[in-house]
Amino acid sequence: MYMDISPVNDIFQSFLIKGVTIVLPAASMSVVVVVIVAVIMAMMQIQDQSLTFFPKTISIIAVLIILGPWMFGQISETIIEVLESLPALIKV
Repeated sequence: MYMDISPVNDIFQSFLIKGVTIVLPAASMSVVVVVIVAVIMAMMQIQDQSLTFFPKTISIIAVLIILGPWMFGQISETIIEVLESLPALIKV
């Protein structure tokens, strides 16, 4: 008797897709801020690499404050979907 792993694959696929959608706004904002700061530093010929830390941190905190409720809702929905599908996955 073999176990059908397609429901498990579906759960992991949904986790991966939800994880990417949740992380993408903060990561893209961080990249945009770093590129803008790097261009400004290059124009001013500043060589200190630690100057990008503060603007990047502020931008990530702002994204988390603005999109935090949406992110929490997405995570909650995913957990509820998985918990509701558990009885169907357990076959005796």
